[in-house]
Order: sequence, then structure tokens, then C-alpha cells
Amino acid sequence: ALRHRQGLAVDAGAGRGGPLAYQYLTSLRADALPASADDLIRMRGRGWLSSFPIGNTVPAAGLPLADAFRQDTGVEVHGATDRFDIAGSITAGSLSNPRIGDDNHGKQVAGRVAVKPRASLVLGISASRAPYVASGAALAAHATPNQFVQRGLGADVEFSRDHYVVRLESVLSTYELPTIASRLRAVATTLEGRYKLTPRLHVAARLEHLGFNDVVGTTRTTTWDAPVTQWETGAGYAVQRNTQVRVSFQHHSRDGGRVRKMTALAGQFLYWF
Repeated sequence: ALRHRQGLAVDAGAGRGGPLAYQYLTSLRADALPASADDLIRMRGRGWLSSFPIGNTVPAAGLPLADAFRQDTGVEVHGATDRFDIAGSITAGSLSNPRIGDDNHGKQVAGRVAVKPRASLVLGISASRAPYVASGAALAAHATPNQFVQRGLGADVEFSRDHYVVRLESVLSTYELPTIASRLRAVATTLEGRYKLTPRLHVAARLEHLGFNDVVGTTRTTTWDAPVTQWETGAGYAVQRNTQVRVSFQHHSRDGGRVRKMTALAGQFLYWF
């Protein structure tokens, strides 16, 4: 239910990918665990290929705050009226690691409530809880999966009027990590908007930040992963009802990792039938 907001930036026309909360890979993994804060600090900004000494020691990609690109299995109940939209679910996996098959004998409980006080305004809040570490990694750490819990909390606001729409979303994710006796936190915030200059032409922009709390290592105290700031602007033109051309310019910077800054120009041709 928390992942219902994914894809808004793409709809706005600026996004060439999902918001940071849904696609940026942290160093945390479901099958491998750090033995100390130093192990975690060593992997700052290395989510594309992180490695830890407990569990699976083969380097692999880490987990995002909320993975909206993979499917899970379970049961969801959804109800809506003109003013309210309510959903609740019990599924396999976790917010960071949705799964079709169970890997830790745990279940995720999630829910979302959205309120429409007026036609142009939507206010939403979401929450989830689930063990996020696989049984094998937890056993290697002489623990149980229920000791490694991810809690997610999301809030979003959308306002539209005339030719524009503005959206603000924030996602807080906390991870219990008993191998280093710490609770990790990450907060991702996205502000985006779209304005239609003509029925065919629109412009859009997005500003995002992903931050992390500090952990105390042997030689230094720093954030457990590398904070990221990203901004993007773009435009789209509807050639006809089912054909659209888009272009965007994106820049991001972060405090860690092998690549600290990146700028990209992207083009996109959309055709649907």
C-alpha cells in the first residue's frame, strides 16, 4: 500500500526513473549483514555492489527504501468513496524486498489511507512493518528474522488546479540491525510538479533528497549511507493522443561512493495502443 505513490514523477513528465525512495539502492541486503558499524561505513554509497561478512559474502546489489518495481504475493483489501481511499494488505517479503516466495517465515502488514477534502486536494498516509532479512543471514548472525524489522511510514500531498499539478511525498524507513546494536533510519523527500503550456505541451520539474542517520565506527562517526540530492527538469509534447516525445535534464550529487556527481540528458519516445 505504501508503494501506491510510485510512478508519479514519471507521470509528471520529468522523471526518467522512479523517485529516490523507490529506486536508489542502499548498501543493506537481505542475505548479508555487517558485523560492525565499520563494515557498514565501508560500504557507504556502494549499494550497486555491496558486501558484508555475515551470510552471503558474494558482492551483490543492495535494497531501496521501498521497491516498487518487483511484485509480491498476499492479500489486499481496498475500499474507496468520494472522500476516502483505504487499503490494507498482508504480503510476503518487506517494503524493501517484496517477494513472491517467503524467505524468512515472516509477513508484511501494510496500509494506506487517503483523504480528499476537495476535488483538487489529496492527502495520504501509509505504514508498513515486516522482517527484511532472510532466514539464512539471520541464522548466521545467531539471531532470528523477527529481530531484523523494517518499518515504513509515508505521507503525501497532491494539489491540482487549472493547468498544473504539484505533489510532495516523504518516506521514512527504519531498520533494526542487532548485529551492530543500532537502528538505522533513512528519509526520502520528493517535490515535483507539472504545468501544461498548451493542450499538447507540458513542462515538469522534480527536486529530491535522501538522507541517513549517523552510526559510530571505530575511527569516525558518519551517516550509514551516502546522502543524495537530485533535481530534474523536462518537457513533453503530445504528437497525437497515443504518441508523446519527452526530453529531460537531470543532476545528482552525493556524499560518498565512487561517483559523487552525475549529470544526464535523456530523450524518450512513447507510443501506446
